[in-house]
Amino acid sequence: MAPPSIPKGAFHSFPYLHIIAIKEEYRGFGVGKALLDYSERIASEMADKLFLVVADYNPEAKRFYERNGYQQVGEIPNLYRPGITEYLMAKNLIK
Repeated sequence: MAPPSIPKGAFHSFPYLHIIAIKEEYRGFGVGKALLDYSERIASEMADKLFLVVADYNPEAKRFYERNGYQQVGEIPNLYRPGITEYLMAKNLIK
């Protein structure tokens, strides 16, 4: 099953990856990378960019996305919860 995504979710133009969550005991085995790769392949059929957000309290997830080619392109304070900043991340899917 593919991770939840919204095909035209970011700016009504680009796919938005809603969530990838891996239980702690399964991290480090490539599960998250496999899900991300799969999501990117599907998204690349629709657009040349993929967007997601990651919370400021989750630096490991932010590093994961950065290692996989995502760049922070903005910050959205209080998007989902007061006092929490979400980092808007994007990846160019054109190789």
